Amino acid sequence: NGEYKSSYGSGACSSFTSGAYHTQSAATTALACVCKAGYEGQGSSSCDMCRPGEVKTSSGNSGCSDCPANSHTSQYGSTSWSQCRCEPGWTGYLSSSSSVCFPCPANTYKSATGGQQCTACPSNALSPATSDSSA
Repeated sequence: NGEYKSSYGSGACSSFTSGAYHTQSAATTALACVCKAGYEGQGSSSCDMCRPGEVKTSSGNSGCSDCPANSHTSQYGSTSWSQCRCEPGWTGYLSSSSSVCFPCPANTYKSATGGQQCTACPSNALSPATSDSSA
């Protein structure tokens, strides 16, 4: 699924742009190319990896989408919403574009990125809601 041929005869096929593939057999033009999941652009000319903080879960020539609010992914080419991780001070598991990271409640904190639960402050210590650092 990485090549096409636009002329008759026994000549070689041409390769699609990096990050692209075609959705039909016997492709005859680069216009049949679409970008893979994790890539955006026009498959017939170029496909660029989604940047950190973005995700694209399916093939096609649509753009990458931002991770939900208060989350990010640190890698290029993310293909799943679960690769978006809640930022420190926020908790939740992200499985779709409508998933939500929730702020840590008062008297708890979370200093790491990810889906971990917020941790209670030590005895005789307090924190405001959305606390993002250790107590």
